[in-house]
Amino acid sequence: MTSIDELQEQLQLMQQQMASMLKPKDNLPIEDELFLVYNPHNVRVWCSKLDCPHLGRESRVDMVKQPVDEEAAKAMGIETEEVEVPVVRVSEPKNGAHPLGIIAAFGTEREAIRFVEKYYRRNRELMEDNFELCISKLLL
Repeated sequence: MTSIDELQEQLQLMQQQMASMLKPKDNLPIEDELFLVYNPHNVRVWCSKLDCPHLGRESRVDMVKQPVDEEAAKAMGIETEEVEVPVVRVSEPKNGAHPLGIIAAFGTEREAIRFVEKYYRRNRELMEDNFELCISKLLL
């Protein structure tokens, strides 16, 4: 049988091991540069709200009744008080990608390269034709 002293020693040793495992890792110090992994096909560009293919918006046309000014109605030769006008309604964006296409950020280029390699190995079957990952160096 083990004695109480031996059990206390084992408990202290286990507590030290747990404390060392929970310490923040210092292997990725971010000093003056950062490496971003991103998909260039998910980078959003500015385009017209109505026809932007990157945002995946849906649009529909509604007919809205608008009152007509008396003078304008006389000038146009219209006798009605209201006119139906087509109005384009645009939905919110359907694409939920990060605006810059960023997938991950790392403190060293080596870590970023390892991430890309692992990502391709794990997701090989799920990748689309236009999927690619790039690494960009950001100077802080």
